[in-house]
Amino acid sequence: SLQEANNYPNIRLFTAANEESSTPLTQLAKVEQPWSIASNTSVGGGNWTYFSAVCWFFAKNLYDELKYPLGMVASDWGGTPLRAWMSSDALKACPNESSPNATYDHEQEFGGPQTMEVLWNAQINPLTTMTIKGAIW
Repeated sequence: SLQEANNYPNIRLFTAANEESSTPLTQLAKVEQPWSIASNTSVGGGNWTYFSAVCWFFAKNLYDELKYPLGMVASDWGGTPLRAWMSSDALKACPNESSPNATYDHEQEFGGPQTMEVLWNAQINPLTTMTIKGAIW
């Protein structure tokens, strides 16, 4: 439950705001949630509006196992296609994703930005200067 989050003061949470960019950014354009101590408010925000539920449960389980302070970063935009999260180098390595004529059976089901690289540029590239020990997708 969300109330459990109050028992994990050694977990810190950070959420990047949903932004897109046609060029790689070195800093996040906006922050949804600055570094915060885990609590029922910082985790759920009433309706999981501040932090990813998947990321939170991963952090909670990891902390229970390791008993080591954790900093969790959520950078997500539900329903977006993979190609929007891929760097130009990754797109070059995956010709099917980088084709401007690429179509998908469920294209109409995607939400948010559809353009190649725009979420990588705005929400992932600025994080590449951080020391990161692991990631989940």
